[in-house]
Amino acid sequence: MTNYKPKFVYVNWSESPAFEDSSMYSFEQFERMAETVGANHDNGGGYLKTNITVIFKCGHTYQARVDLNSECLNFEQHINQCKRTYQRCVDGNYERTDAWVQSVVDLNETWKRIEFKEVA
Repeated sequence: MTNYKPKFVYVNWSESPAFEDSSMYSFEQFERMAETVGANHDNGGGYLKTNITVIFKCGHTYQARVDLNSECLNFEQHINQCKRTYQRCVDGNYERTDAWVQSVVDLNETWKRIEFKEVA
């Protein structure tokens, strides 16, 4: 099974003025910028919605809305939050529709293949 290594992030749109809509960043550049945006955002528990498309080295893409704040500083943390949501679904800790739970389970097949650190 091929893992997905992030290469670029295309920002479709963002509520943060730090990102230009319809612009491309290296994955590392986006993560650094997102960390700054999230760490500096204090809106009484709010967040800055940022819609992105991650482009992986293998050519696969993944579109997500990342809600940047002090609890979610970048795409990697977003994916970790998604994995925790998946685990809560598996454990039966969500009272959602079957279709919603199945979509989380299906997406987990992508989430668990994303590789953030280079393997030596």
